[in-house]
Amino acid sequence: MVKSIDENYKSGIILKPMQFFILGLVYYFYIPPFSLYVFSDILHIRIAMVWINQAMYDYAYYADGLIIIASWALGDYLGKKFTKPKHTIIDTLADKDAYGFYLVLLMGGLAVLFTAIAIASGAQFFTGYEDYNVLVLGPYATLAFTTVMLRGFFVDPKIRMGFTIVFIASAVILLGLGSRMLVLLATINMGLDYIYNNNIKLKSIIILLVGAFLTVLIMLYVGVVRDGGSVGFETLFGVLLAEPTFTSISGVLYLEIVGERPIFSIPKDLIAAFVNFIPSALYPGKLELIDSMTHSFGHNPFGANALLFNLYANFGYFYPIFLVVIAFHFARLYVLSKSSKLYKSIYFASLPLLLFYIQREGLVTVIKVLVFNSYAFPLILFSLLYLLKFLRPLQSSVKQT
Repeated sequence: MVKSIDENYKSGIILKPMQFFILGLVYYFYIPPFSLYVFSDILHIRIAMVWINQAMYDYAYYADGLIIIASWALGDYLGKKFTKPKHTIIDTLADKDAYGFYLVLLMGGLAVLFTAIAIASGAQFFTGYEDYNVLVLGPYATLAFTTVMLRGFFVDPKIRMGFTIVFIASAVILLGLGSRMLVLLATINMGLDYIYNNNIKLKSIIILLVGAFLTVLIMLYVGVVRDGGSVGFETLFGVLLAEPTFTSISGVLYLEIVGERPIFSIPKDLIAAFVNFIPSALYPGKLELIDSMTHSFGHNPFGANALLFNLYANFGYFYPIFLVVIAFHFARLYVLSKSSKLYKSIYFASLPLLLFYIQREGLVTVIKVLVFNSYAFPLILFSLLYLLKFLRPLQSSVKQT
């Protein structure tokens, strides 16, 4: 299936995985202790200090930060060193408008189907987290990720616009069901695609980052207003600091309660991730099984799972091995994306996970989105489409007979 590099493939600017991971790590790992030292008078930080204190961020915490960075750097280096650029047979479908049209219809049809199922299940839209139904959100999340990935694969502007429309419709539903993070990740994907296709230089990238920052401020403003709070710089800044600080609580509080960093630990969350691959329609009781298998932490007041908690709870001292493997995977996708439209679109769909998901979500969700939504499901779709190249001539010959 693998072919040599396509000389007609012109690669634009592709941001590196190390950049995204470090940016996410700075926000979720280093901002919290900094906030406790510098911004202890802000309301959100005072709320966090009910559970944690500055002493919990000791030298061992910062040593973990260095180990995490070093482990990722090693995996990044190995991934780039042992991966050679190549493209696949599926890349030849990128300029096939008919195949893109089929997929737009399929994604649009799925959006209508999922909406009908959500309404039939009694889902209430735009009620915050009052009706946060994972079984309803799951299909929409897969649809949003797959749609923006397909948008980045095909060349024709009309096909890309079709995927954009389906994504916007899905995004509205996701926002209505209380899932802003998934919409943000998919939007970042589209931003990466824009930078790539327009060969944007560093100056323009900085402008885009400023625009993204302003967008985040607007989202924070809407969140504060929705909660009935008074809007001001301190309030908005407090919300911005609250996200990483509240997430960090699960990590430092876990280590505080356990009393020491465990040497060995069974990666039950990874095992549960395989169960999570089973469609809910085939196994309605999978969520209960997953909950019984995963590492639970009863002293996590805000729900999010810090990276430090996921690493020690699942791997103990051996967590660098996991980070090296994940970094190797992203570095491999980065190299392959320079010569393959397929891998480029998969890479752009996966890269935003390093900013947020891997920093704050349970490993069950991270692996599910990383492997299934951004890799397995799109490859299945593309493979089925490629088979049409052989089935269509067969249909023509049948008609002639």
